[in-house]
Amino acid sequence: MRHHCLSRILWIIREIFRPTRKPKVGLLIHRGIVRLQIPIPGTAGENFNQLDFRYLIARRYLSSPRSFSLISKITSISIFGVGLGVASLIVVLSVLNGFFDFVRDMLVSYDPHIRIVSVGERGIEAVDSVEAIIATYPGVTQISAYVEGKAMLRHNNNADVNKVVVVRGLDMDELDMDSKLVTGVTFGSFDVSLRRKRPGIVLGRRLGESMRLAPGGGGQAASRVALLSAPGLMRSFVSVFASPPVRQFEVRGLFQLESVYDESYVFIDLAEAQRLFRTGRAVSGIEVRLEDLETASEIQASLQTKLDPNQYLVLTWYDLQKSL
Repeated sequence: MRHHCLSRILWIIREIFRPTRKPKVGLLIHRGIVRLQIPIPGTAGENFNQLDFRYLIARRYLSSPRSFSLISKITSISIFGVGLGVASLIVVLSVLNGFFDFVRDMLVSYDPHIRIVSVGERGIEAVDSVEAIIATYPGVTQISAYVEGKAMLRHNNNADVNKVVVVRGLDMDELDMDSKLVTGVTFGSFDVSLRRKRPGIVLGRRLGESMRLAPGGGGQAASRVALLSAPGLMRSFVSVFASPPVRQFEVRGLFQLESVYDESYVFIDLAEAQRLFRTGRAVSGIEVRLEDLETASEIQASLQTKLDPNQYLVLTWYDLQKSL
């Protein structure tokens, strides 16, 4: 076998460099690829077929002139196995990448790309100065402050139905009207403004259905709810003459995102949330959305160096979902 291969190689070299007549075998180098020019069997000697040198070697050792060759069968099985393994790997990686993109988009549909919170529970008071620093970064598309806390939600038409919910106060002027939170409203509208001396509230759909609430006018009992915050309730306990500070709201819309948010989250105006939780002008945090999600880690590291680490903590969307 080795003698036969060596003879073929020597014959090719001899035909290339034979000076007496036109060689039967020639070399053609095109764009860095070495090709052999060999005669096609059964045709005139002047016609040459250009074959890739790699293809020539592969055809020589992957095929056999015999009708049945064990080496050829083993080679075919090996090629099929390698091809099947590579194809399976490509499919699995594609599915995993698609699943990761789906989960990431679902998480950032509610949570921001970057969130700045205060160290401890003091809140952020210098909101304007922090937002001014954030606005200097390119690629920032939205900056919004928020107030968040837990409160008891009570249906005015049914005093026996009480729910502990997470209340989030948002500024309508800073809200992205194209976000999934706003476009996810299935009944009513995302309106938390003050109308007829009554502020609006937007609930999760499952929460509204469990409490039999529906968006409507202020005169309808099914659209009126009350919120009692934990700080206000504690203040009524320590003071004998103080009554629990209950804030009345009008249901303006029901949104549908994920079950975690639909069952426990409500949204009100930022100023109403500050009065409800008695935070003054302070906010719970500042949320930032970026044009490119991949730059979140870079901007986070830069922001943390510009802000006082003893007062502020900068988190990315990945940090917020680290428990998952």
